[in-house]
Amino acid sequence: MTDDTADATRTDAAAAVDRVRERAADLAPALGATWTDDEPWRFLTDLTAIGSRMAGSEGERRAADLVADAFERAGLADVRTEPFELPAWERGSASLDVTVSGRDGEPATRSFEALALPYSPSGSVAGELVDVGYGTPREIDERDVAGRIAVASTTTPEGGRFVHRMEKFGYAIDAGAVGFVFVNHLDGQLPPTGSLTFGEEAEAVAIGVSKETGAWLREYAVGGGNGIAAADVAQAELSVEASTTPGESRNVIGKAGPDTDERVLLLAHYDAHDIAEGALDNGCGIATVATA
Repeated sequence: MTDDTADATRTDAAAAVDRVRERAADLAPALGATWTDDEPWRFLTDLTAIGSRMAGSEGERRAADLVADAFERAGLADVRTEPFELPAWERGSASLDVTVSGRDGEPATRSFEALALPYSPSGSVAGELVDVGYGTPREIDERDVAGRIAVASTTTPEGGRFVHRMEKFGYAIDAGAVGFVFVNHLDGQLPPTGSLTFGEEAEAVAIGVSKETGAWLREYAVGGGNGIAAADVAQAELSVEASTTPGESRNVIGKAGPDTDERVLLLAHYDAHDIAEGALDNGCGIATVATA
């Protein structure tokens, strides 16, 4: 490398460093506020104190007002809410009873804690349980699920593509399953929740159960590797009470920055499932958008 080339390289490097320093100086107020401003925490606290923010609910409407207020506090322009129609689902009760043959040959019925999965219809179904593993299409194809209740895990096998609950449920029902049980893969007696469809009531009854309950169900199920004879397979009855009615939700919109031909959309949903505060999904996300 010649002296002239070395000098040019040093000059370019110095210019690059100066640009980084200038950019850091521009961002310094925002970065400092990230560490010192308590508005995100206050917003998240108020949001989670609302309670259920299920889509179409009164709690979700209150959350929309909170988001709009946060947008205005942040100085966004043209803050507004735009309503739109959607099917609003409301949870009732859910139950899962499993009847097995006891040691004396007499039937014995066990009841397990269960949660209805959002957009499950009301109803009761009965049939044998069938273990479909992770609930991938291949696993469902390998099992005879017709007329049975499919039992699938909330997780996805390592090395494979992610399979969403909606796909697992839809594929199982299309294959002839009459009901669906979604088993949490995390310890702690925690039944999972999660929507079955978008925009309409689901085609079949579905519930979530804990990992610990799932271990029992797989013990009783066809295809569970338990060696149970066909005549001894447990019979399950799955019941859900719920309603799906016309409802209304809202988009909360605000504008920041200059009026240009190109736009950047920053999005986050502020609704949440009704069984918890929704601080993570998606309280943290909407707090970042609304206050950061």
